[in-house]
Amino acid sequence: MSMAGSIGRSRVRTVVDMLTALLTVAMIGPPDVSWCRAGTPAGERAAHQDQGASAAQDRAGDAGRSDAGSDGRTSADAAWWHEARLGMFVHWGLYSVAAGQWEGKDIPGWGEWLLNKIKVDPAVYASTLMPRFDPVKFDADAWVRAAKDAGMGYIVVTTKHHDGFLLWDSATTELDLMGTPFGKAGRDPLRELAQACTRHGLRLGLYFSLMDWSDRDYLPRRDWDTRTTDGASMPRFVDRMHAQVKELTDGRFGPVAILWGDGDWEHSATTWRAEELMAAVRTSQPGILVNDRWSLPGDYATPENRIPDGALPTRPWETCMTMNGTWGHVVHDHRWKPATDLIRNLVDIVSKDGNYLLNVGPMGDGSFDAPTSERLEALGMWMRTNGEAIRGCGPVACARPAWGRLTASADQRRVHAIVFDLPTDRTITIEGIAGAPASARVLGAPDIKVSTRAVGASLSITLGEGALDPAASVIVLEWDGEAPIVGTPVLVGGDDLFLHETELAFKPPAAGSIHVTLDATAPTIDSPRYTVPINVQRTTQVRARTFVDGMPAGEAFEAILRRAEWIPGSDDVPPEPGVSWTLMPGRFERVPTQEPWRGAGITRGTANAIELPSTRPADAFALRIDGFIHCDQAGIHAFTLVSDDGSTLEIDGQRVVDHDGLHGPTRMTGKAALDIGWHRFTIRYIEADGGESLKLLWTTPSDEPGTAPRPIDATLLRHEPAR
Repeated sequence: MSMAGSIGRSRVRTVVDMLTALLTVAMIGPPDVSWCRAGTPAGERAAHQDQGASAAQDRAGDAGRSDAGSDGRTSADAAWWHEARLGMFVHWGLYSVAAGQWEGKDIPGWGEWLLNKIKVDPAVYASTLMPRFDPVKFDADAWVRAAKDAGMGYIVVTTKHHDGFLLWDSATTELDLMGTPFGKAGRDPLRELAQACTRHGLRLGLYFSLMDWSDRDYLPRRDWDTRTTDGASMPRFVDRMHAQVKELTDGRFGPVAILWGDGDWEHSATTWRAEELMAAVRTSQPGILVNDRWSLPGDYATPENRIPDGALPTRPWETCMTMNGTWGHVVHDHRWKPATDLIRNLVDIVSKDGNYLLNVGPMGDGSFDAPTSERLEALGMWMRTNGEAIRGCGPVACARPAWGRLTASADQRRVHAIVFDLPTDRTITIEGIAGAPASARVLGAPDIKVSTRAVGASLSITLGEGALDPAASVIVLEWDGEAPIVGTPVLVGGDDLFLHETELAFKPPAAGSIHVTLDATAPTIDSPRYTVPINVQRTTQVRARTFVDGMPAGEAFEAILRRAEWIPGSDDVPPEPGVSWTLMPGRFERVPTQEPWRGAGITRGTANAIELPSTRPADAFALRIDGFIHCDQAGIHAFTLVSDDGSTLEIDGQRVVDHDGLHGPTRMTGKAALDIGWHRFTIRYIEADGGESLKLLWTTPSDEPGTAPRPIDATLLRHEPAR
C-alpha cells in the first residue's frame, strides 16, 4: 500500500497490539448476488418471469454472468451513460412480422426466438417472412421522440438477432434488409434512426448477435437443424461476423455510442477473436461502450430481466427488462407489467447505481402497440416531474428504507427520498443522515408541507396533508454542502491479500466516529476509535461501524485481510508446450477429485490454450486440464475461472479458486502469491447440460489496479507428456 505509508506507524501498532486477529480465509471470490423485482416479495417474483421461455432461453442472455471485470473505459467515456440512467431497448426484425405465430398457431415464448421454436429450415423461415417485412408505419422520429418523451437518453436497437437476419444492406449475406420490400424501396431504418437520434439529442446503440442460426458456417447447429455440416467452417463464419460488425461501426450509421453484443455463450473469446474485434471497433468508434456479451468483460455488466439485490455489482451495470414476457412483439403475450412497476424498477435500479434499459417490441408494421405506448407515456409523465431524482443520480450510503428508495445527486448536496408506501402517520425515517437539510420539498406537490428532524444519525421527515403520486413521490432534501451521510464505513486502503503488510484506511465519516475491531467481535462505542491508518501484518478479520452521539449508524463493515504465503516457482522448464487434458463422460454435480481419472470412455489430448476440447461431447462430461504456468514476476496473481458449469483451480497443490457445482456462466476469482518460475496447475470442470464454457483469466503484479483479467498467453503454458 502506498497511500497510507507509515503515517502514525507507532500509534497504529499500539492499536493493533490491543487487538488480535485469528481468522483466515481460504479464497477470495465475488459476492453472492440474489435477484428480485423492486418492491416485490420473494414469493411473488415467479409471477413476473417469462413462463413461456424454453430451457435454452433460460440459459441465454446474462444467465448468471458475473459483474466483475472491465475493459477499462474511462469515466469520461461513460459519463453520458451514467447521466442518462434510462434507455430504450428495441427488438425488431423478421420475427416482428410473425408476432409469435406460425401457420396460424400461437407459438409460446420469446418472439425473437421464433425460429428456434418452430424448428424449420432457416431458408423456409426467411422465405416466409422476408417478403412480408414492409413496415409502412415505421417512423424513426416517432420512435426517438417516444424514447425522449419517456425520459430516456439512449436507444439500443437490434441489428441482427440469433435468427441471422441483418437490418441493413450488408456485403456479407443475402439474408439482409435488401431481400425485403422495405429495403428494395430504398428505406434504411438504422440510418434513419441514427439521423433521428442526432436531431433529438439521443445516443444510438446497436445490438448484434454473435450466434447465427441461419449461417451455414456457424457451429454448433441446433438439434432441430437437419442441414448438413459438411464444409461448414467456424473460422470462416467468424471472418464474416467480424465484417458485419465492422460495417455497423465504419461510420455509415454515424457515431455509435454502444455496441451491445449477445449470443456469445457457445464459444470462447479465442474462437470469436473477440479482443481483435473490439480493438478494431474502438479504433473506428473512439469512446464507444461495449457490454459484457462478447466473451469479454466489456465496459459494463448486463443482468437480464433481473435487478440485483443484496450484494451489488462492483462495476457499472445495466438491467435490460421487458415490458411484458417477450422481447420481440408477440400478439398473444398479455403479461404486461403495470406502469407503477416500471417506475419503481427504475428508481430501485438507480438507487443501486445501475442503468435501466427498458424494452419495446415494435409491431411488424413499424409502430408501437397500445400497451407499449401507454407505459412509455406514463413513464414520461413521471420523469417530467421527478427526473431530477434519476438523471445523473446514484446511490446513498444509508440503509435501504422499507418505505421506498434513496438517490443522491452527483455532488452529494441533494438526497431524494422516493416514497413508494407512505406510513399512516406520514412520517418516514432515513437511518444514516446526521443532520437536517437546509430545505425540503415534494416534487410536483409544492403545497405539501415538509418538516424534518435529525436525532443522532437518524433523519425523520413528516409530510403535511396532500395527495402523493401512487407510483412514487420524490422528497428533495438539500444541504448547503455535502449531505451528512454516515452509513457503512468506506474502506479506502487495505489489500484483501498482501505479502508482508498492508495499511487499513477508512474514509472519514461525515459525522460521528468509526470504531474498529480486529478480532472478529462486533464493534461498539467502546471499541478503539479509528483515527489513523492501521498497519496490518497478519491475517485479520476487520469489523468497523460508525457511531453518532453514541448510537450506531448504518451497517457494519466486515472484511478479511489475508497475509499470503509464498508459493515457490521452479526453474525446470516442462518439456512440452501447451496443456494436456483428460475427458471423462458422465453426469456429475461436483468436479471429480479421484486420482487418477479412469473408466470407460476416457479420452486424452493436448491443446495450445486453456479451453474446451473441440472433440468434447455435447453434455454430461468432466474435464481435467493439467500443465505449468510461468510467472515472470513475483507477487500477488489473481486467477479468474469463468465456467458453465462448475470448475476448480489448484496451483502447486493449493486450491486457489473453488467455483464448483451446477450453475450458469459465472466467474470466481482467487489470488495466490507466486514466486518467479514454473507452477503446476490443475483445472477440473464439469458440464451437465445446456450451455457450456470454460476460461481461465489472470492479472499479474505488473498490472495497474482495475486492469481487466485476460487470457494467459500460450507461450507461458507447458505440460509434461502422458506416461
